[in-house]
Amino acid sequence: MVKKYGPFEAYIPKYCTRLNFRQLLWHCQLNQSISRRGSGWINSPMERFFRSLKRNESNH
Repeated sequence: MVKKYGPFEAYIPKYCTRLNFRQLLWHCQLNQSISRRGSGWINSPMERFFRSLKRNESNH
């Protein structure tokens, strides 16, 4: 059964909420950022990076 999420609900994987994962992020001085699915403004830098990485791999 697949649950459909509304516009104000988000699917957050369980490993992202576990205490040891959050402590690891804190220890490495990283910020956790989870945006809604399809949020292009937040995700665009990573999408562009992986797109250019794929292009470079296919050219070699």
